[in-house]
Amino acid sequence: MSRGVQFWFFLWAVISVAQVGAQANHTSSLNEKFVAICQYDQKEKVSGQHVFSIDVFSVAYRTKVQHMAIRLPDKSNPDSLYLSPSGKLLYLQQGKEHRVYNVRTGQLITKFPVPVRMAFANQDNYFVVSDGSTVTAFDGYTAEALCQYQTAPDNAIERLMISADDAHIFAQTGRKQILVWKKDTPKPRKKYFGDQVALKPDGSGFSIIRTSGTALNVFVYGLPAFNRINKLSLDKTLREEARRETLERRKLDPSQKSVIVRPPKVLAETGQLSDAGDFLAYFVAGSDEEKRLQIVHLENSTLILDDVVGTLKQDVAIQWYNDSLLIPVNAQRPGIFNAKKQQFDNQLEVVFDGVRGRLNGAKMAANTILSPDFNWGFLPQTNQFLLKNTVGAGKSISFENHRALEFSSKGKYLFVQQNDSRCGFIDLKQDPLQIVYFDTTIRLMTEQVLEDSKLLAADFQRITGFKHIREARAQDSLQLVMKTVESGNLSGVQVQIIDRNGVYYYGANEPEFKRIWCNLMVKGSDGKVRQIDDFEVEENSNRDSIANAVSVVLDFSGSMGWARADAVQDGAEKLIKRKLPNDEMGLIKYDHRVVAVSKPQKQAAKLLKRLFTNDYSQFAGGTALLDAINAGIFQVKDAEDVGRKMVIVLTDGLENSSLATRNEVLANAVSSGVNLFTIGFGSMVDESYLKSLAYTTYGGHYQIGQTPDFDWVFTDIYLKATNYYSVRYKTEDKGSMVYVLKLCLDGAISDTLAVEYENAPADVQLLRDNDAYVKANPVKRKGSKDISLSEFDFPELSSFERVVSKSKSKPSPFLIDEDRATRLEEEFETIELPRFNFYYDKTETVQQTERRIGELAAFLKRNPDVSLQIIGHTDNSGSLDYNQRLSEDRANLVKDLIVRKGVDSKRIKSEGYGETSPIAENDTEEGRAKNRRVEFRLIVPEGSSKQFRIKSR
Repeated sequence: MSRGVQFWFFLWAVISVAQVGAQANHTSSLNEKFVAICQYDQKEKVSGQHVFSIDVFSVAYRTKVQHMAIRLPDKSNPDSLYLSPSGKLLYLQQGKEHRVYNVRTGQLITKFPVPVRMAFANQDNYFVVSDGSTVTAFDGYTAEALCQYQTAPDNAIERLMISADDAHIFAQTGRKQILVWKKDTPKPRKKYFGDQVALKPDGSGFSIIRTSGTALNVFVYGLPAFNRINKLSLDKTLREEARRETLERRKLDPSQKSVIVRPPKVLAETGQLSDAGDFLAYFVAGSDEEKRLQIVHLENSTLILDDVVGTLKQDVAIQWYNDSLLIPVNAQRPGIFNAKKQQFDNQLEVVFDGVRGRLNGAKMAANTILSPDFNWGFLPQTNQFLLKNTVGAGKSISFENHRALEFSSKGKYLFVQQNDSRCGFIDLKQDPLQIVYFDTTIRLMTEQVLEDSKLLAADFQRITGFKHIREARAQDSLQLVMKTVESGNLSGVQVQIIDRNGVYYYGANEPEFKRIWCNLMVKGSDGKVRQIDDFEVEENSNRDSIANAVSVVLDFSGSMGWARADAVQDGAEKLIKRKLPNDEMGLIKYDHRVVAVSKPQKQAAKLLKRLFTNDYSQFAGGTALLDAINAGIFQVKDAEDVGRKMVIVLTDGLENSSLATRNEVLANAVSSGVNLFTIGFGSMVDESYLKSLAYTTYGGHYQIGQTPDFDWVFTDIYLKATNYYSVRYKTEDKGSMVYVLKLCLDGAISDTLAVEYENAPADVQLLRDNDAYVKANPVKRKGSKDISLSEFDFPELSSFERVVSKSKSKPSPFLIDEDRATRLEEEFETIELPRFNFYYDKTETVQQTERRIGELAAFLKRNPDVSLQIIGHTDNSGSLDYNQRLSEDRANLVKDLIVRKGVDSKRIKSEGYGETSPIAENDTEEGRAKNRRVEFRLIVPEGSSKQFRIKSR
């Protein structure tokens, strides 16, 4: 089944692979960058197995990235074929067997002979599997079990999901539980009761539906702290709205003084969250046996749709599509409701072969396939297809000798195949529409061993020791060594102060040493040079006891060779022995594969043991530099309570094997606050390429050429990554600028640093949305040899009052919100509350209805900051004023009973609603008896929760 609308069926990122769908011979990844095509080849005479060819193509690189020959017991196409969201893994199911292949290597990494539930990481390289009540995460290269998560043995997993940032795993269970684990932690981070969960596509939070009888509650939470943002109790909210309308009508029109507006009855089991959890759709039972569809925008608590869709006996279904489009199927008013526009989009049309049909689920050709945004549609045929734009009088174009495969997940591309041979795609955002064919040559994955280059690191200023700045002397020849530039409204450089002997000087941020930073001048994008006297100096130091998270990524590609691979490991060994005790460090080795040798940990002994577990014989392939950097980013990006997150990566060659693009890597690093430190070895590397990765992410670049350099380079980078000064100033200038910083000692200039750079932080969304590289190296030139300083003739600063001295502050401890409001509410719901009913026209309670008052009082005593609201109700007998007083008296009576149990009366609020909020009809004695009641509502401490009130548009 292709990923498009066909009979209103579609496939989402999280799949339940226990269910067998229609047979498939193609699939595309949810990041829209990869497509896989499966074709039958032949039956093997000896084994009797059937051979299928699966080719995987990359949109970003415009080429085939893998060819796999797969043997299956059946000749028919696989029952399910699915590329992981990042395109790194391929899932295939035929019959009872479920398989996972690594796309980069083309290897089968694991298979399951039993039905399983499965979810794939969005960008990281792991997947999770459940075969019942167990949940396990597996590495996407080795299929090594990474973590087994704690669950109850008889609590069957019905659905698995992974958050957009790949940090958390969600599971829906048969017991109406939502379990959440951090990806590398067995114990659940959170447990919720709920029927459905929807994750926000940006990873910022999630929403949960919980139903109980006729009650429908929605909870909205934020990530990563799991703070409760909002709660909607739908039945209570609708009753409050009905009561408000009742009082309003009576106030405005005296003739309606006895009117009671009845709230619609919520059909709780019909509640459906949109895919991103922004909208809630549900049916209510209206008057005259009407079935009404209501939609609430959960962000601003607005009721955006209240529409009759049929009768209560009519079987109307609702299905969310593409986050905000909802299709009522078999409805009285068919169409597509656009929740973001808050209107029905009934004007979308398709015309094929002269047949016109609106997109209403009924009049279209049954085999029409629509793009996810409904802007395009095509009729699939064997030798040709017609592509039609559905917007207005949109264009149509016929493609002969081609078949359309499927739309990409967001509708940007249409994947096509020419006569079962060449494959390509149509960019639907471009004009004119044309097919871009994939190159069928798979990129190089083998390399020749390289010799050392003549490049020497003699001018590379290494750190050999540490001194306080007060010990510096003029004869030490202090130098400013640039680490990187910082962009944005607070712009500047990161530097080290190092003398000719390699000694690093710390403490130059202290107030008494401000005069060392004797001049800062900036030439802005307007061409004017200004002297800055209100800059700040912040020191980062490994003496500040701030923990770091580090991933060390080692090149084991074919061009390295045995001797150099051993030298690299020896250099990494020295780094591990030198690391600070509280720093977490992870290890990765790569060629065209990426192997996480060790997850981040503090114990040096364990790291050293893992360092030597994989030798060069297990690698020696191509260079998947970007995939390896990505793996390093994923190792450290979710580290908690650390001051710096960094990836140190070595390469001796050119990128030739990655599935990721440079844009993706930069977007992941920048959005996660990870600094990239690149080491280029030899003359084959593209130094500008490596610098763009380093400087864009506030890291650093180092170029070496001799094998002995491995002995010290990792440790030196580690020291420079954790010891530096940030010298920056506030600016609104976002153009190209020249920054000149002077260092003085004993009144004489010791060194001058000059750098020209682009003060424009990387745009993460732009990086994610584009395949082509859009962020150049921000550092254009550096050094007084390249930059003329004739215009920078301001005298040294004489006053330093406006210069701010700062020290790197420790990060605030990462805290998970305890969500006390939900915990209190859930505990309150478990109490068997007293069901107070009253005799007609009296405050005297019906016998036995006070029995549970003690349990309620005990709950209030256990939680002294919690309050209670008691609401009294009557039937409609008697006058309005009398009923109001009677309801107040009944609430006060119950309050007194609780106070007698030892609860402070100030914690209990009592009020009466009179007859204005019935829960049953008043035309029978049974109904009137139900309405003579009190209700209890918990009042949690202020700030513990927020309650929605549904507002009409």
